[in-house]
Amino acid sequence: METKLYVKDTPMLILFGMLHIIIFGLWFIKRANSYKVSQKSKYGFFLANLSLNAGGVIGIGLLFIAFFL
Repeated sequence: METKLYVKDTPMLILFGMLHIIIFGLWFIKRANSYKVSQKSKYGFFLANLSLNAGGVIGIGLLFIAFFL
C-alpha cells in the first residue's frame, strides 16, 4: 500500500492569508468609518457585513494552516 506525501506550500499560504487579511481588513475599516452608530448596535454592523467577516476569517484560517499544520 502506497502512502501519499502531501507537501504544503507555506509561502503561498502565508501570502494569500496576509492578502485576505489586508484587503478585507481595509475594506472593513472603510465600512466601519462610514457606519452611523446611532442607527443600530455594534452587533448590527457585524451582522450586516458577513462577507467582510468571512474574508477575515478565511485569511486567519490560511495563516493558521501555514504556521501550525
